[in-house]
Parts: sequence; structure tokens; C-alpha cells
Amino acid sequence: MGGNSFSMPHDKVRQLVAKYENMLQTEKSEYFDIDELVVIAEYYVDKGKPDMSMEVVDYGLKLHPANLDLQICRCQMLVVSGRMMEAEKLLNSLPDQKDREIVFLRAGILLDKNRPDEMETLLHNLAENEEYSKDTLLDIAYFYLDAGMPDTAYKWAASLFKDYPEETDVKELMLQCAYDSGNYDLSIRLINKDLDENPYNIDGWLDLARCYITLEKTDKALEALGFALSVDDTCLETLGLYVLCYMKENRFQEAMEYGEKIICIDPDNIVALENIATCAMEMEDYDKAIRCLSRTLDECIAKMTTLDKASVYQRRAEAYLKISELEKCKTDLDTALKYDAEDSIVYLTYAAYFLKRGDNNSAAEKIGYAELYAENDEEILKRIVLLYLDCALFNDAARTATRMEMTFDSQALRKYYYLMAYCYWMAGEKKGNLIKYIVGAIIYTPELTDMGMQTENEFFALIEEVRQMLKTGEISPEDYLEEI
Repeated sequence: MGGNSFSMPHDKVRQLVAKYENMLQTEKSEYFDIDELVVIAEYYVDKGKPDMSMEVVDYGLKLHPANLDLQICRCQMLVVSGRMMEAEKLLNSLPDQKDREIVFLRAGILLDKNRPDEMETLLHNLAENEEYSKDTLLDIAYFYLDAGMPDTAYKWAASLFKDYPEETDVKELMLQCAYDSGNYDLSIRLINKDLDENPYNIDGWLDLARCYITLEKTDKALEALGFALSVDDTCLETLGLYVLCYMKENRFQEAMEYGEKIICIDPDNIVALENIATCAMEMEDYDKAIRCLSRTLDECIAKMTTLDKASVYQRRAEAYLKISELEKCKTDLDTALKYDAEDSIVYLTYAAYFLKRGDNNSAAEKIGYAELYAENDEEILKRIVLLYLDCALFNDAARTATRMEMTFDSQALRKYYYLMAYCYWMAGEKKGNLIKYIVGAIIYTPELTDMGMQTENEFFALIEEVRQMLKTGEISPEDYLEEI
């Protein structure tokens, strides 16, 4: 399911970024057209590197002085970086203020300033000025999708659908609106209607599989992928979704087999190699993971971005750590930091390395850097808890769980109740927080029985005991849930 903007396959994006980064390293100028520069800039934004994105745009403006698309892109980068006054100043200086892209950028700034009424007026005026053309209405709908307003986007899409019910781009928009708004039943109906008419449309089967994957109906996703495979058994996207499904089901051997099929077709497929390594790690076949990641570095490094390289070195370091090859682990971590000095996962792996060596002070320092550079506080605190559990530092795990309690709102915290209860259990607490979070987990997330930690049967016996006490009324959930 895609939008209407300029797009490029992921492997091509990686090659393009690698070419740009090689230019920086060798200090030899390279030519990039405007679309390529925009793609590279957007890559860095997606990776949380807006400053690097701005450097790409600045280089582009040297190649294509005063180019309107690049100046608009620069405005977008300023907005992403939170430099709103600079963005507005540049925006106001641009020629042709009625240009559609300038109008959309101004609408985005109004949205960021929490002035939705002015934004809506601006977009309605745009539609009117362009005589409600199909392309304009498509762009407005996609603007709302990008802004995280799928219900509003759907209203524009529904209006289009009345006039253009058979147009492919309009049907794709309707599907995207339904999907983004969480209306997966409508998404599935739309896809199935199209498949009834076009049963050999492989994109339809893949979209159907994605819907079922989102709904965690893996069996139905695999059924859809089977039809896609019958249309084209060499489609890398189909094989990649097979890998994803099997990994979600913890069927790592089958996931690896489909990863290997991808490699047979595309030997330098970085994503497939990384997924095979992930499966090997999950199966505790660390030697295989190391071989796979080493192959990635040996054969694909010219196609990799600096962030890719940092990630692969980090993951190989993690595998070396598992087999106690500490010096090799440290060498890879040092190399990873050369490629990305702000990668929180590298620092967290470094913390694991120091904990393995018994250097808790250095580990604490690295954990501090991991938190400093983390894009997601929720994710990094969970990883820190799992790190402490893995190293049998149960009191530290419990203290971090307490930080989660103080940091997250109650809704975000609910999915971690089992994990937090386990931390308190392993730290030796037998009442209080332990029972409180077991009760919370049973009530709010009964489907979650673990968060990837190695559990003990006694812990789950306690969970079942509390579950029975709740059923018989021996304890009341209200007595515990008021606290969380």
C-alpha cells in the first residue's frame, strides 16, 4: 500500500545513500539529480538524522542553485528540526506562493502551530483554485494521511471515489485510508473485491497479507502469500513477507529457509542476510549468525550506508558476546561507533560487554549514553530491563522497572506488566509490586505471558494462583488497580 510521492525500492535507496557517503569520504564531487537528493534527504530524516538530511539539501543547492523543489525540501527539513521561524522565513521568500507544494508546506506549518481551521481553509481554497482536479484532491488526501489524520483523509478519498470508482490510484488511496485508520475489515473488503476481478494481481495478495499480519492472523497472511507465490515464485517481496510471518510466529527455521530463497535470487540482499542472522541468533546458533553478518560486511559493504554498517557491526558484536569472544566484540563495537556515534543500541551492547567483564561502572556510563541517544524512551528502558535480566542483575532490573512506572503513562505501561512483575519476582519481592503487576497483567494483557525473558515455572504458577484468586473473589482487582 503506497502513496503518490516519488518512491524508490529500498535497496536502490541504500545504494544511493552509499554513493553519497562514499563521495563525502573520498571528497570527490558526484552528480545527483533532484529526485535522488530528495530521496537521500528523506532517508536521513527517517533514520532520525535531520542534520545530515540538511547537509544533503545544502549540497543539492550547490548542484542546482535556487531549485524550488530543493528549497521546499529545505523548508521541510527545518520543520522536522523544529526550526519553525527559519522555515517560515524561507517559505515566505520562495517564488510562486500558489505552487501546490508550497501550499502543502504552509498547511503543515499551520498544523504544527495548532491552527487546524486555517489549515483546512487553505486546503479547501487550493482545491477550489485547481477546480477540484483529481490530482489535487489525491494530494490533499495524502497530506492528511501523512499528517496522521486518516479519518479526514478518508472524507476526501470518499468524495473522489464517487467520481472515479474504477481509477487505480483512487482505489489505492481508499485502501490506504482504511488501513491507516485501523479499519482493516474495510481494507480487506476492498482488496478482496479487486482480487475477485483481478485474481492474478500480486500486489493485491501482498496487501491482503499485510492486513492479516497487522491483525496478527498469520495463518490467513500465509494463505494470501501462497496465492501471491503462485503468481510469481521469484517475487522478493512475497518471500520477504514469508520471512516476516514466520519470524512473528517464532518459526525461525522456516523463516531462514525463505531468507535463503531470497539469497539464491539476490545474493547481495542485505535485509535477507540480516534476517537470517536474526533467526540464527534466536536459535542460539551464534556461529551461523557471525558467518552471515561477516558475509554481509565482506560482500555488500559497498552498497551499505554508514548506519547500515554500524548496525551490522553491532549485531556481530552481540553474537561474539554470546560466545564470549570479548575482544572481537569490543573491536566490532568500536567500529560501529566510528560509523554512528549516536547509536543507542551500540552503547547498550557495549554496556553488556562491560557487565560481562564485571565492570559495572563502565556499563552504567554506556547505559547513560544509550538513554541519551535513544529515540524512544519506552523501547530503551525495556531493553535495559532485559539486559539486566540477561546478566542476572535482578535488583537493577527491578529498579529500572520502577523507573518505567514513573516514566510511562498508565496506558503505555500496561503492556509491560508481566515484564515488571517478573523483575520484582526475580529481585525477591513476594507481595506489593509483584502482585499488583500480576493483577494488572491478568486484567489488561492476558495474552502476554512473557516479554522474551527466561522465566521460571514457579513464576507462572504464581500467576495462575493469582488468576484463580481473582476468579473466586478471594482478592479484588480494584484493590490493586487503583495503584496503577
